[in-house]
Amino acid sequence: MIGGCLDVLCKLLGTKYAPVEQFISKYKNDGFVWALESCEMNAADIYRTLWQMRECGWFRHCRGFLIGRPADYSDKYGFALADALEAGLGGLKAPVVYDADVGHVPPQLQLINGAYANVVCGGGAAEVKQVLIG
Repeated sequence: MIGGCLDVLCKLLGTKYAPVEQFISKYKNDGFVWALESCEMNAADIYRTLWQMRECGWFRHCRGFLIGRPADYSDKYGFALADALEAGLGGLKAPVVYDADVGHVPPQLQLINGAYANVVCGGGAAEVKQVLIG
């Protein structure tokens, strides 16, 4: 698993403080589940950040996305969260689970960046199992 708050990640894109490309390259055979959420972005902000992350290659080897409920969120001129996710992540051939219990809105499942994870979803529910390998 890898991820975090889009409000912070967008500021780190392309800097030495986000060596995501190295991490992805090291674990490319395992693939990734990205867990993302936002605390102050609207739908357009979320789309632009996902687009930039995608263009920087951060979603290579991605096997799925967990998108948490954004805090202090608003649609933008009829452009909603589902639209932002489709525009930013569509075509990646990776499942997207949104409205997940991660991020700034309770209940908040704690996820560990770098943990191996198995995500199973269906019927309006999902289960995340994380394993730490040392």
